[in-house]
Amino acid sequence: MPHPVVRNRRQPSAIVNSLGYPDTIPGLLNLWKADSLTTLNDGDLISSWPDAKAGNILSAAGTARPTFKTNIFGNKPVARFDGTANTMGMSSTITLSITTGFTVIACWAGNGGAGTRYLLSRTGAGAGGIRVDEPLAQWFEYDGVVFPSSNPSGGTGTNAFVGGFRYTTTAKFRQNKSSLGDTQGALTLDIGINTLGSFQGLIQFFLGDLAEIMFYNNALSDSVCDGIYDNYLKLKYTTLP
Repeated sequence: MPHPVVRNRRQPSAIVNSLGYPDTIPGLLNLWKADSLTTLNDGDLISSWPDAKAGNILSAAGTARPTFKTNIFGNKPVARFDGTANTMGMSSTITLSITTGFTVIACWAGNGGAGTRYLLSRTGAGAGGIRVDEPLAQWFEYDGVVFPSSNPSGGTGTNAFVGGFRYTTTAKFRQNKSSLGDTQGALTLDIGINTLGSFQGLIQFFLGDLAEIMFYNNALSDSVCDGIYDNYLKLKYTTLP
C-alpha cells in the first residue's frame, strides 16, 4: 500500500528565518534591499530604488546615480556609491521620533577614510545624519552633536558588516552582534531623514557599498537586533562574520 503524501510540511529553515526577517519585527517603517533591483545588470546606474516595505522610492539622476554591482557580499548585489556625487533622495521623509525611539540597521562596507562614511542626511539646515567610521567609532550626529563623544572600536577594512544605531533616551551603537556602548545625552527634536548617500546638505558623500538598510519606529532590544543579524542578515550575506 503506498504511503500517504504529506503536503505543506514546513522546513526548519523557514522557521528559523521567520524569527529575524525584518517584517516580522513590529515597527518596520522602511526597507531598501539591493537584491530587489531585479531588472538591473552589473554596472547599471540606479535611477529608482523602491522601498520593499512602504513604497518610499529613492531616486537619482545624472551623476548622482549610484551603480548596481552584483556578487559583492557573497552572491548578493549592492548599491555602490562613489564618494563624490552619488546620492539618492527619498519620495517621503522618514521621521525618527525621539518619543517612541527608533532603530536604524544597515549592511554595508565603507571603502574610504573619515568623511566618506556618511550614509544618511536629514532635512533642514545644519549637520545631521548617521555615519559609521569603521577604524574609530560608530557615530550618530545631529546639529553638530556627536554621540558618543568617545571613540569605541569599530570594524576594520572594507569587509561587509552590520552597523546599528538605536535611540531611546540615550544613543546605543552596535556593530554586527557587538554593542559599542551607550552614551550620555538626549536629542531634543525628532529627526527627518530625506537623503541616502550624503551628509549635511551634500557636503560630504558616502564612499562604499550598501546592500540593505532598514528603519524601525521603536528602539529594538539587543536580543531582537541579534535575531535580525543571526536569522536574516547573516544567512543572506554569508561574508558577514
